[in-house]
Amino acid sequence: MSGAMFMTKSVFFNLSISALPPTSSSLSLCSSRKVSRVCFSAVSNSNDKEGSEVVDRTKDRAVELKEKVKEKAKEGTDRVTETAQSAKETAEDYSNDTKEGTQRAADAGNDTKEKIEEYAQEVKDKTEEAVETAAGKAEEGRKDAAGKAENLGEIAKEAVQGAWGAARETTQKIKETVEGKDGKDDVK
Repeated sequence: MSGAMFMTKSVFFNLSISALPPTSSSLSLCSSRKVSRVCFSAVSNSNDKEGSEVVDRTKDRAVELKEKVKEKAKEGTDRVTETAQSAKETAEDYSNDTKEGTQRAADAGNDTKEKIEEYAQEVKDKTEEAVETAAGKAEEGRKDAAGKAENLGEIAKEAVQGAWGAARETTQKIKETVEGKDGKDDVK
């Protein structure tokens, strides 16, 4: 029985004072821990039924507190789990946003590259057309110049022949005039 008394005393001292009955006049006189032991032993000696009720209430209160602590611990664990899940989702969202941003930047880079290639091809095509046009005009100009030079050559030839013919005629007339018109000396 002394073991049960020791456990009872230990339980009472380890639990909050609110578990003790408020009507106990001998407990309200206790002001220090040492005095309360004396008072407590006096209560347990005087009335075992009241002490066992206190022990039962204390056990019930201990069970209730244990359940509350268990619930609070579960709530805390649940909050930590929710917070971790939320952080994970947020990190995934940031990761997805980063991936999307990177993809948009890559797409924009590809679009720019394609536009530059198209522009370069257009410039190349226009340059080739301009070179061909210039070459064609140069060839036309060369042909025109050759044709005009040939025409000028023909004109010059005709002019020289005309001048030669006129010079011969003039020479003939001069000769005829000098020799006389009798035609005795014909020069051929």
